[in-house]
Amino acid sequence: DAAHAGSTHGAAVASSLQPAAAKGDGGSCEASVGEPAVHDCQGFCTTAASEQHCSLCKCKACSFCQCHSEHEDDSVEETCEPWCAADYFADHCSRCKCKGCDFCKRGPPCESEVEGDTGYETCEAFCDPK
Repeated sequence: DAAHAGSTHGAAVASSLQPAAAKGDGGSCEASVGEPAVHDCQGFCTTAASEQHCSLCKCKACSFCQCHSEHEDDSVEETCEPWCAADYFADHCSRCKCKGCDFCKRGPPCESEVEGDTGYETCEAFCDPK
């Protein structure tokens, strides 16, 4: 009947918007209130708004939200595995399995003799870019 045909067509359109589960992707995430806790790629998710959208479970399954690296058998999601270490910043932070670590998000560790300075490399607004 017409009602059944419409629901089948809607399901086909919805499934075309949702990519298959990514390799290594557990498929669940911490959702906001009222949001399903499963990875999805809904029609409103866009590359242009990826900074906001990719944090949503509704968009995490979109290919533009998945982590990419040159390392074989790497994750498609940024995580912070127990073996990730700031001492190996260059190697470990190039891996999706470590890109979720705080030290990868901040920058390479460094030591400074200036009191109150950070323990990682950064470029604050007052820095002279010379």
